[in-house]
Amino acid sequence: MKESLLVVDDDRTLLRFIKEYLEREGFEVMVASGGEKALRLFYQQRPELVVVDIMMPGMDGWELCARLRELSDTPVVMLTAKTSENDKLRGFRLGVDDYITKPFSMAELVARIRAILARSASPGGESDLDRYQIGELAVDVRKRQVLIKNDVLDLTPTEYRLIEVLARRPGEAISQDEI
Repeated sequence: MKESLLVVDDDRTLLRFIKEYLEREGFEVMVASGGEKALRLFYQQRPELVVVDIMMPGMDGWELCARLRELSDTPVVMLTAKTSENDKLRGFRLGVDDYITKPFSMAELVARIRAILARSASPGGESDLDRYQIGELAVDVRKRQVLIKNDVLDLTPTEYRLIEVLARRPGEAISQDEI
């Protein structure tokens, strides 16, 4: 099964080149030319890694990363022309997994993506802690999805987090403070 990636950049020519290169390397690639579209795609498709540019009109890469971190621990790679140490540190404080500056090597981008995906994959595939089953309700932590009878529920991030907390501790009373 191909690993899915979401690449976000407002430079449509660069997006096309990156998409084609990554697809030749065996990845399934979705692209978005802005932060708002990227969030929608992320929430609908649940890619395994996101590559984000910083300087975009509307929602920039900083805000997109912050919102992605509210939703998920999915690995994020910054791919940007911003080269200052302060920018790199800001990215790492936001929780990015790697920071690559433009101009860049496509081969290096692929190598870094593969390294991050290898580190984030659980050994031996899906672990017991990646999925919780309570009757007909299933919580897939890795994909951040809740399913009933294999149908994915459309939930807000808050609704998902609440169900995940409850699924991790079935049959227990959980205080409001813990939730």
